[in-house]
Amino acid sequence: MTDGGIVADQPGKKMAGEAAIGVVLKAPLEEISERIGPAKDHHVAEYRALIRGLEAARSRGIGHLRVCLDSRLLVNQLNGRSKVEAEQLKPLHEQAVSLIQQFADIKITWVPREANAEADALASTPLGPLRPKPKPSIDELPLE
Repeated sequence: MTDGGIVADQPGKKMAGEAAIGVVLKAPLEEISERIGPAKDHHVAEYRALIRGLEAARSRGIGHLRVCLDSRLLVNQLNGRSKVEAEQLKPLHEQAVSLIQQFADIKITWVPREANAEADALASTPLGPLRPKPKPSIDELPLE
């Protein structure tokens, strides 16, 4: 399971910002949670998480792998159902495809966000301090 997260530079917009990745390898268990710095959009973070996960699996000698992503765009691009149109994704896609070809048996599948909660939590953790704090409700304001 992999996931990428981003905190937008401009609140309320899903564009560029600080990004992080989350990767969960099972059997044997390994969890990766890292900030990756600025990213142009959340798809960049998703690809970077996938690449990091594939590299980790290869370094452990894993040859058979099932990859679960909650990004339909990446799954469709990696399975050849969609073309990669965004320029910032093309080199990441090429790198991912190159890594995918190194596995004897690999399946890349989409899962709903709820089924990817472990990787999502790992991607969110390093971004926590960057997320805007919610405004207190009227009940939480101090009495004067």
